[in-house]
Amino acid sequence: MYNFSSETNGICVFSYQNEFDDAVDFCTNGIQNEYLLYAYNPFVSGQGSLQLPPLHTPSYFYQKIPVAVEITVQDHGVPYDFRALNLTVTATNGEVLTIIVDRARFVQFNGYFDEILGLGRDQDFELALDYNYSSTNMEALEIRMSVNQPISTWPPYT
Repeated sequence: MYNFSSETNGICVFSYQNEFDDAVDFCTNGIQNEYLLYAYNPFVSGQGSLQLPPLHTPSYFYQKIPVAVEITVQDHGVPYDFRALNLTVTATNGEVLTIIVDRARFVQFNGYFDEILGLGRDQDFELALDYNYSSTNMEALEIRMSVNQPISTWPPYT
């Protein structure tokens, strides 16, 4: 299922059995941001940094666009090797936003994280990923960004 979701710009969420109902409820409520803006599937190992493909936001009426960011930290169940990651979004005007996912902040972490960012409209952004895993096993991530209004393009399949 994970490979299918990655190859079609979807997202695959793993859940602990005792949280399954909450996971289904949360994922089905997340459909309010149904227009995919960005999709990328980096492969990482150990510790390091990556420059990701750039992001361009659509030209809406609003100055700031709410962008739903979803990240899965690996392509299998319980994330034993995951420690932390930072996704840094830098606008052409110099504004910097960082999403920090630190396993130590969660009682039970199922490998899925989401956050809403307010990004400027019709703007280019550079994206950088810093990651930390306790092993050198290759891990496949899914990074998705979506908005709640139609856009004219579909991100390329990665």
